[in-house]
Amino acid sequence: MHADAAIVQALQLKILANAVDNYVRYEERVLFPHLENILTAEQLKEVGNKLQAAAGVACNDNFADEFWKTSALT
Repeated sequence: MHADAAIVQALQLKILANAVDNYVRYEERVLFPHLENILTAEQLKEVGNKLQAAAGVACNDNFADEFWKTSALT
């Protein structure tokens, strides 16, 4: 691959990675809390069931702790 093309590709990948990161942060900080506030527990469970069915695999979110809030990551 030509050096200029490699640089362009690397920059494009960085832009894509930043866009994905920004969207995930939006979901975590804005969208999901909003949905948790406006949907009932039954509606949230239904959404979860539909997402699992669409993915074709069971999603077990039975974490022992909220690992993302532990001091080990900060």
